This record gives sequence, structure tokens and C-alpha cells, in this order.
Amino acid sequence: IFNLKRIDRNRTRRLEIIKEARQISDDVFSIAKGGLARGVIPIVGAISGIPTANAVKTKLQRLDVLLEELRRLDD
Repeated sequence: IFNLKRIDRNRTRRLEIIKEARQISDDVFSIAKGGLARGVIPIVGAISGIPTANAVKTKLQRLDVLLEELRRLDD
């Protein structure tokens, strides 16, 4: 029974990670698409409504952490 609970927790966490990773991917794609559509690189700053490079970097770092956690769950 203990193994079943652990398996269920891992499955639930995997689904949470996948959901968050998809959201981050969508956000980064939207940022890139918006920057490309205006012909600018999205590093202008929050004043113009365009996310900063640091905001994108933070999202990608979070994605890296999530993927590492997902890998550890599979071990």
C-alpha cells in the first residue's frame, strides 16, 4: 500500500510539473512571438509592456528546475 501511495503522489506531481512546464512554454513562446511580430527583441522592459530578458530567464530557469524534478521522479 505504501508503494501505491508513493506511485500516486509521483503521478500527481508529474502531472503538476507537466502542466506548469506547458504554461511556461506557452508564455515564452508568446513573448518571443510578440517580440518578433514587432521586430524587436523582448528586452525593452516592463514600461513598454514587453517582458524583460530577466523575466524570460526566470521562466526558463523554473522550467529547468521542473524538468530536473521530473527526471528525479523517474529514477
